[in-house]
Amino acid sequence: MHLSSAFLAFGLAALADSVSAHGYIKSYVIDGKTYPGWNPYGPASQPGTINRPFYQNGPPTPFDSGTAIICNGDNKAASASATVTAGSTITLNWDWNSVHPGPVMGYLAKCNGPCSSFFGDGPWVKISEAGYDPSQSVPWAEERLHNSGTWQHKIPKSLANGEYLFRSEILGLHAAGNSGGAQFYPACAHLVVTGGTGGTWPNGIKISGAYQKSDPGILVQLYQVTPSTPTYKIPGGPVLLSA
Repeated sequence: MHLSSAFLAFGLAALADSVSAHGYIKSYVIDGKTYPGWNPYGPASQPGTINRPFYQNGPPTPFDSGTAIICNGDNKAASASATVTAGSTITLNWDWNSVHPGPVMGYLAKCNGPCSSFFGDGPWVKISEAGYDPSQSVPWAEERLHNSGTWQHKIPKSLANGEYLFRSEILGLHAAGNSGGAQFYPACAHLVVTGGTGGTWPNGIKISGAYQKSDPGILVQLYQVTPSTPTYKIPGGPVLLSA
């Protein structure tokens, strides 16, 4: 009996996904200074990290309810914060061994005081997104992140000064053809914004409950998104604040 090449490819991909690690942000480069991220394989206490802790290197489930989807954990505060100039670009250095085609997104939430006292329930404002771009030699944003090991987000100049929770997110669509198969990989960091112009803060979203299994950008047949049919709707609403 011979296995079809399509079935064999699917099986190998599923096996690889089950035995390989996913990834995490090793460090953040902000205003020329490097801050440690959070290593889920490291000790329970990681002083100096601006990343909120999480203890399993995989997607939080369920993604359509509960609070683990916010920061991939129980939303405990980070041990440090990074000062960032509004209008500047922050760089995330990833340990990301997986190839999970999909979009990459960035959000901010006002802490309205110290982020150490802010759970993270929002509202969240999307500041950046990249999905499927057929003009790129590697169209999916996640695959470009995988290849380079880095990703950048610009912090809007129009922010009011103060403390913010920054949320980066990768959405893996490799199993998204099945309901509930999409995989979200969020991470949150504490920022202190300076030099902002203090513009109007938009109405954002609550991350918990924002993603539903049947949403167009979440229930997706990945093979149907191609250079000739490149339409893909990134979930989480539009970018509400940009540079």
